[in-house]
This record gives sequence, structure tokens and C-alpha cells, in this order.
Amino acid sequence: MNSSSAAAPGAKGTGIQLTWRAPSSDGGSPISYYNVYRSASSSGTFVVVATSTSTSYKDTKTTRNSLYWYYITAVN
Repeated sequence: MNSSSAAAPGAKGTGIQLTWRAPSSDGGSPISYYNVYRSASSSGTFVVVATSTSTSYKDTKTTRNSLYWYYITAVN
């Protein structure tokens, strides 16, 4: 399992669009999917909010003017 940070540009509509790069090494097995984790604080509990087979995800379960922290893991 590899992890990656995700870029989340400022919201202009509904939700937050996340994009990330695939890891430079897949450890010898193709990546099956990515887990997307979210927290309401940088030191809070992160929970899986989605899985994705691509390197992007739109989180539509957000509240405008709220801050969120994300991290992504690649699963082989």
C-alpha cells in the first residue's frame, strides 16, 4: 500500500474535486484501486469516504466554508 497527498483547489461549486498522481512504483503488482480518506481536522480521525479506480474523486458530501484534510492510499 502506498499513500499520497491530494490537491484540493478552492471550492467553486458543489463538493471538492481531488486529483493525485499514481505512485512511481507499484511494488510489483498493478494498483487495483485507491482509498480516499477525509477528516475535519489535520489531527482528527480519518475515515474512508470512497474508493476510486482512477486518480481523481469528487467529494460531494462537504459543507461550504468548511476545511477538510484528505489522504489517499493505493491498494494492489
